[in-house]
Amino acid sequence: MQRILNTNLKVMWNRDKKNPVFINSNGLGVEHDTTGVAHWRSVYGHSNDFKNQGQLWTSLLDFDQTVRDLYELRFKNDEDSPRYQAYKKRVLVNPPGFDRKHSKNRVDVPEVNFTESKDLNLAAVLPRTIPAEGQSIIICNSWNPGKLMIDLYTTSGKKVANIYQGDIGVGLFMIKWDGKNPEGEKRYSGNYKIRWTINDGYREFPVVI
Repeated sequence: MQRILNTNLKVMWNRDKKNPVFINSNGLGVEHDTTGVAHWRSVYGHSNDFKNQGQLWTSLLDFDQTVRDLYELRFKNDEDSPRYQAYKKRVLVNPPGFDRKHSKNRVDVPEVNFTESKDLNLAAVLPRTIPAEGQSIIICNSWNPGKLMIDLYTTSGKKVANIYQGDIGVGLFMIKWDGKNPEGEKRYSGNYKIRWTINDGYREFPVVI
């Protein structure tokens, strides 16, 4: 959540509390065509004036006071509006922060190592728990072509086995895996990590076999 807040407030927002303006989350302004001309013309016609504008992410109201301050500007002269009253009733009753508000029991969240790759904008195993009598999909999406290696690692960072290696192009790439060693003779068991390595970066994702 802190990373999402950083994107909205440190990348997208112009830091003006009186007249806030936001750009797209990719950090580029309206002069850049970052998503393809054809798609945007189908939505906005031939004008590029608005295609990279962003906005305040109001779903972050629970977590940060600055987001609340910027949201309240919308009701500067309209504090009697139903939306503002709902905001006072549902949001302002709690201070901003990361404390859990709805879950009373222990919540186990997998620890993810935020590794870096300028090429991969998606890397996941679906489902994360590889079923005993089935397979999971190991999937990634690459901005650039390159030689991809998919390896199995222990949680402490020791390489166990190579699952795939080969050249890939731009876009989605996926394979199915049943949790067995490369020879298919035995099945691994326990907590591991899948690592995708391409060019000079890599991404990781936790799995349970």
